[in-house]
Amino acid sequence: MELHLFVVLLWMVCFSPLILSPTSMVSSTSGNVSQFSKTSRKSAAIFAEESSDWESRPPEHKVDGTDCDKDSDCRLLNYHCFMYKCLCQAGLFLSWNNESCLAACNASDLVNEFVKYPQSVLHGYYLHVHVGLTLQDCMDLCVNTSDCVAFSFRAEGGRCLPHEATALDDPSLWCPMSSEGWSYFQRVCNEKSTSNSTVTASVENTWTVFQRRYNGSVDFYRNWTEYETGFGEVDGEFWLGLGTLHNITKTRPHILRIDLGDVDGHQFYAEYSTFRVDGPETNYTLTVSGYSGTAGDSLSPHNSMAFSTYDQEHDKEPSENCAIK
Repeated sequence: MELHLFVVLLWMVCFSPLILSPTSMVSSTSGNVSQFSKTSRKSAAIFAEESSDWESRPPEHKVDGTDCDKDSDCRLLNYHCFMYKCLCQAGLFLSWNNESCLAACNASDLVNEFVKYPQSVLHGYYLHVHVGLTLQDCMDLCVNTSDCVAFSFRAEGGRCLPHEATALDDPSLWCPMSSEGWSYFQRVCNEKSTSNSTVTASVENTWTVFQRRYNGSVDFYRNWTEYETGFGEVDGEFWLGLGTLHNITKTRPHILRIDLGDVDGHQFYAEYSTFRVDGPETNYTLTVSGYSGTAGDSLSPHNSMAFSTYDQEHDKEPSENCAIK
């Protein structure tokens, strides 16, 4: 059967996608905390969802919220308890449209507002180093600087460090809740051009899309570095990246869903109740189990397998690289 929407994990070949009301957000023009409305979207691709027992949450849970004592107080995918506030995981972009946490944002969709992470700093990816600036000056500088997606600021000395990358791009340079006097600010995303691809959001059903294939416009026969960092565009065919996928799945349980459709309009899906991608020291070993669905279970046999590309072989067949065409 020819598939019109073809979605596949590389592990599958080789081994034979926040809504919470206000976060701490400031505007580069007003400095005010902003409120966002909640929306819901649908998208066909591969998704990862945080696995939670919603009914077991205590009634005093602050769903609106800003207040928390631990990560589990933040009910939605990719929100963490940061200095007693529920914020998107540092390095993910808060969505202007629905308060979800986006793994990527096109430069044209970045707005003049920021999420603040107190007592934190990113040591690297500097576009410039400035001194003697106010916080407002630093915000304006980032907004008006090409490629600036975040900045670190310290009031003492007016030190301003605009960044071309986020806290998620290199966790070894990220110092959260341990840098007195510093604050890290990440820009907010008005996801006009990413609305079909990155996140499907609602309170009970929040998904992060990390791969989409449907028309062959993007070549997926890529090397190790490209699969580690990601490629493509989130408003078309893309792969989010092994490093980002590991960072998203390493701290909380997730569900994996794969949706397929053929040219006749038939839809199929596979869902796995357990999904995790381990770190680079394991060659991004896959943990997956708990199949249900209509597409057939093609992924469970690849549980505990490492990732392979044509230039780095990590499969269990010594005489053949499964990733070579």
